[in-house]
Amino acid sequence: MAIEVSIQPPKARSPIYIFAFHPHPPTGPLAQAQRDCELFKVANLVSEDKHKNKIMIGDWNITPFAPAFGETLRLSGLNYQGYGFLLNPTWPSFNIMTFLKIPIDHVLYSENLVQVRKENSKAFMSDHHALIVHLAEKN
Repeated sequence: MAIEVSIQPPKARSPIYIFAFHPHPPTGPLAQAQRDCELFKVANLVSEDKHKNKIMIGDWNITPFAPAFGETLRLSGLNYQGYGFLLNPTWPSFNIMTFLKIPIDHVLYSENLVQVRKENSKAFMSDHHALIVHLAEKN
């Protein structure tokens, strides 16, 4: 369901554990329920993990305004990479006005990390723009 990898950046005091996944697209009520179930299962997995540097990322096919996103955030115990106007919308990547795009790619991170910067990048032949979030360990 999710890929878990750990990395040890040269300047980090502890390894960083990354949980990446792409749940089922919500193409109808049953598929939406499946997506929500997948989100909640991975959020619980992340919350049970005892490492202090954790990141949960992916194209989750959900906006941060949906109740299931709020529940995912609550269950994971992590912080959200975005707030504010437009939240770095990533989809679709084709040429439409930015205010018509939606944020469905997300990064959550543990309390031991701090967000330094976030930005959207090129689509690299995808229907999504890349979401780049720079994180650092808290002192």
